Amino acid sequence: MESASQGAARGASDLTHYGEDYLRYQVTKGAFRRWVRGFYVRRAVKRCIGPTLDFGCGPGVNLAKMPAGSVGLDVNRYAVEHCRGQGLTAHVFEPAIDGMRLGQIEGLGLKTFFCAHVLEHLEDPLFTAKAMCDAAKRTGARRLVFIVPGIAGFKSDTSHRTLIDEAFFKRLEVEVFGRFRIAEISWFPSPLAFVGRFFVYEELMVVFDAVVKA
Repeated sequence: MESASQGAARGASDLTHYGEDYLRYQVTKGAFRRWVRGFYVRRAVKRCIGPTLDFGCGPGVNLAKMPAGSVGLDVNRYAVEHCRGQGLTAHVFEPAIDGMRLGQIEGLGLKTFFCAHVLEHLEDPLFTAKAMCDAAKRTGARRLVFIVPGIAGFKSDTSHRTLIDEAFFKRLEVEVFGRFRIAEISWFPSPLAFVGRFFVYEELMVVFDAVVKA
């Protein structure tokens, strides 16, 4: 059986090419695209309860709109420096060292774990998603929010490795049974999943809430 450190090290190998060029790709958007993206960001951030971990925060587009006390983690040090330049709290995340325990956020009182457009970049996204659930449970977070592209969006980026669908999150729910449950499955901007087959900017959002035991 693969250990957590082995799984994290293997996952880290998926992320070694994210550097200054990738940050430039993320931030070089026209005014119209930034305006449109604002609708996506506001919708996503509304799901955040209290201080939030933005896992894979990139240039901080979502992090900038999150509740006070939120913190970002990213494997790209250039993205972290960009966030800090905007006055945001962000740290470089090294999965091969951390073992996906997310030790950097211990004691921060974070209530939501947010992960947008990260899982599709990984060879083993289930490992990472489960590790996030484990860390959320250990640190007292009550909610996890995952966002991934539809089929067309997945095919539009050569850095994408694994297509994530609703079945993936239902499997994750089984894996974390008794700790977290799916509270919401939704598509945006169209509420119809099939739109994601041909519209690049269609997104799937899945929210997990902590199971409250009587």
